[in-house]
Amino acid sequence: MDKWKSVSFSKEEEEGITAEVEEVCEGEIFQRTLAGRLWTDNSFNSKAFTNTMVGAWKLKNPIEVQELNKNLFLFRFATRRDLENILKNGPWSFDRNLLVLSRITGEEQHPDLNMHYGTFWVRIYELPLMLRSEAMAKKLGGILGEFEELDTKEAHRNGIFLRIKVTIDLKKSLKRGTVVKLKEKNLRVHFKYERLPTFCFVCGKLGHQIKDCETVGDLSDEGFEENEEQDLAFGAWLRASPLPRIQEEAKRKDSTSSSCSKNLSNVSSSHSRCEERGRSKDIEEGEVEQLQVKDQMEKGEGTNTNRESGKELMIKGSNSNQKGKGVGKALLEIEAMAESLLER
Repeated sequence: MDKWKSVSFSKEEEEGITAEVEEVCEGEIFQRTLAGRLWTDNSFNSKAFTNTMVGAWKLKNPIEVQELNKNLFLFRFATRRDLENILKNGPWSFDRNLLVLSRITGEEQHPDLNMHYGTFWVRIYELPLMLRSEAMAKKLGGILGEFEELDTKEAHRNGIFLRIKVTIDLKKSLKRGTVVKLKEKNLRVHFKYERLPTFCFVCGKLGHQIKDCETVGDLSDEGFEENEEQDLAFGAWLRASPLPRIQEEAKRKDSTSSSCSKNLSNVSSSHSRCEERGRSKDIEEGEVEQLQVKDQMEKGEGTNTNRESGKELMIKGSNSNQKGKGVGKALLEIEAMAESLLER
């Protein structure tokens, strides 16, 4: 594929053509497009890779993915906001290999895409509190690579470590620390990287392990195990543990508690409505039975037996009414009238 680069063009071929303005594609589409490269020389399933990444990003809008070359992809987002969110929440990895993402202008040729830089949050330990200024953060960022951002949260700025975002050259070994000179003192500070993917414990470069390192050469299984047990220049201690999520968990619990309270309130109100319906039904039944008795007695219907039955019906209606609590004034008047008719 690279053979043509060494080929000499003829004079006619070198004359070429000129690209005019009207022949240039719309520029806006490139503002929401990222080039992506998986930082590994090992083979991988490109379809599984694209499906996994699109699923991991969990965007509401669709993403167009196009494979340009071996290990080179274009990710076209529906909005620039989606693109910014993906860059902000990185770094991303697939099968423990870093996914390098880069903005493009549309003018680049594939081989010229700068795809060997990755952005990480790095923690700086043992740095005195008086040196945790933005100016010092930028200076330390320059040691690591290119300074991007300082985490200004009080818990990180004046806590166990200082936290900065930097862009590093993936072709170089990871920086393990540095020396800061303060008042004739040489203060050793060390670095830890968040979400650090696969890297070599021998050369300190990302993208491969010891068994694939050119520095070490071919290793038998036995030799590899012995090498792993040695005190190597780099190690898993360069990986930072996940940040504590106490605030997020508390917020989630509060949200859950509020939701539960709301649900319980709904249940309680539903139960109250059911009780009210039950009481209304009992009152209605009592009213109907008492009105029936009153109607019969006013018409002079029924013997003593009927009157006794009517009295029983009155009692039943009254009991039903009591189930509903708070008998209305109208019901009391009906009951008094019925009693007067029975005494006649």
